Amino acid sequence: MQHTRTQDKAAPPGPVDVEPLLGHWRNYDNHAHPQQVEIRRRAGGIVVEAPEWSEVDGVAFAGPGAAEAVALLAADDRVFLAAYLNKRLLVVDCYADNHFRRDHFYPA
Repeated sequence: MQHTRTQDKAAPPGPVDVEPLLGHWRNYDNHAHPQQVEIRRRAGGIVVEAPEWSEVDGVAFAGPGAAEAVALLAADDRVFLAAYLNKRLLVVDCYADNHFRRDHFYPA
């Protein structure tokens, strides 16, 4: 099969490098909640933690043809999180209590 765009190529085999997502992240909006999130490794994936939702298990995703993580999904019975990196800014979509909010975080 021929590919006309680089991003259409399949990702390389092997695990996703979660390193770009890891660490403490601070919300740009000083009045928003959560004010911070922490992302760290957990056996078989990652965990996202904030005071508002405690620990939520997740999985990281790499872009096409890449091994470094650029996005994550994390969920439990209280919250669903979808996040992605955009020029070293972490954009987090949070679905909880029948509400949606989008927050932007920078490395703390």
